[in-house]
Amino acid sequence: MATIKTAEIEQFVQMVDGNYAGNLAHPELAAAYYPLSLSFETEVNQEIDPFSEEYFQQQLALYKEISGRELNQWDGELHPVDVPSLVNASNPLGLAHAPFIAEHVRALTTMFTLSSLDVRPNILDMGAGHGVSSEIFAFCGAHVHAVDIDPQLSLLSKVRAAARGYDIRRSTLNFDDLSSVPDNHYSAAFFFQSLHHCLRPWVLIETLKGKIVADGVIAFTGEPVQAGWKNWGIRMDQESIYVARKFGWFESGWSHDFIRECFARNGFTLKFFSGGHGGGEIGVATADPGKLARCVAAAAHHGFAERYPG
Repeated sequence: MATIKTAEIEQFVQMVDGNYAGNLAHPELAAAYYPLSLSFETEVNQEIDPFSEEYFQQQLALYKEISGRELNQWDGELHPVDVPSLVNASNPLGLAHAPFIAEHVRALTTMFTLSSLDVRPNILDMGAGHGVSSEIFAFCGAHVHAVDIDPQLSLLSKVRAAARGYDIRRSTLNFDDLSSVPDNHYSAAFFFQSLHHCLRPWVLIETLKGKIVADGVIAFTGEPVQAGWKNWGIRMDQESIYVARKFGWFESGWSHDFIRECFARNGFTLKFFSGGHGGGEIGVATADPGKLARCVAAAAHHGFAERYPG
């Protein structure tokens, strides 16, 4: 295990970029640094209320220490993207790595299946990024309303959807303001590798409760449900440290109990199932007992076990 101080993060980023072309998975880098331990100065009291403003401000201070900047998601959550080069690519990421893309597709369609939706559901695709998830959902026959903070990625998704006849509407929005999104309209709100960018997930879940129908579902996969913090906090693995310092991304993670409580305080029951992205979990939440029973039955029917029952 290698230990670095926050004052050394900039040097780490420059080394990764200069010696390994930004490839955090390079074997030489992994052998020298992983697992990586970060030494930081910010005081974080894990015994206080994790939903409190005091605790949030402590985590925000830790983000500033790691990223070296003030939090501004409108600037710090953007991706460098060459839209013209991706318009005609086989997928929005422009990757010809079949196993990598296949795992994305598998996890997304499994989440879709376990959510027990109607034939032509209205789906809110939260933090849609390049639009892989949106295209998969639209391919399955859904009406998709995709939300993301990045205007260039929104442009990419719009152009690709128009060229392929996909039913995808794209809005450039921050999770903190969804006032322009219709109320009581969506069968599901889906997150793929995006909920962890939310500053206060319990507040976002409360907002989404008003956007989905009475038996609607909020589901996620590819999210960092982990035990690094007692409740929640800024992630300090090598990838999270790298992207926080280089791009300013807000990378948080939560315990199973904490994210379950985020849903519970808004009237939802959250279940975890196997079959998530990269061997992880799929989280499916609903406030309707009947829908929850159907989701559990769908998981059992397709061979996906419930994890971390609570």
